[in-house]
Amino acid sequence: MILVPKQQDPAAVTCPDCSKTFCLQHRHGLDHECSKIEERKQEADTENQRKKDLKAEIANRFGVKENNQHGVENAKEKVNRTKERAEAAKAAIAEAKSKIAARKASALSGSTSGTAATTVAAAPPPKVNKVSRVVLVMKLKKVAQGEDKIPLSSRIYVSIRSPVHPQLDDKAIYVDKRFSIFHAKEVEDIPIIINMSDRLQQVSSLENGDIFYLASADWEGPAE
Repeated sequence: MILVPKQQDPAAVTCPDCSKTFCLQHRHGLDHECSKIEERKQEADTENQRKKDLKAEIANRFGVKENNQHGVENAKEKVNRTKERAEAAKAAIAEAKSKIAARKASALSGSTSGTAATTVAAAPPPKVNKVSRVVLVMKLKKVAQGEDKIPLSSRIYVSIRSPVHPQLDDKAIYVDKRFSIFHAKEVEDIPIIINMSDRLQQVSSLENGDIFYLASADWEGPAE
């Protein structure tokens, strides 16, 4: 039983929540089962829930905005890659045309007798902007795949591209600059090194379905 002292009792204490007077032993709300404790708890729970809801709403709004921004950046990067591939394809075509024109001019000059040969100057290949080249190489190194054991000083980063279908994505790889090319008929066969100065048509042993390897010149074949 909780004793409630009289107001004139010097030891009496008034609870700030329920405004009732109690002795020193029961002055705290928990000690005299203050009726306002549950009300204060509900208010605190309501405020905490309001803060959680506000935090979730802010995270949802800014999260959607961030995702949209990433989508825009990815789309821009894809457009830039497409433009770069198209420009590179145009440069390759222009260079090929200039070489063909030079060969035709040389043949015409050799077949002309008694008259002055007409010289057709081949158009120089388009120059690649050095700044753009550095950027392309940096992007290439980020996505290129290869063997981790190849020393950084020996790596050469290249793109494998289809000249017939330039719209296809390039395959970025890195290999050892000291590598040679091998070929084999089947996976279990011992690969044979190919002379780097020969064209493929000069290697009579090459057939459809053969396997190509890039490895050091002293390589003895895939591990069993």
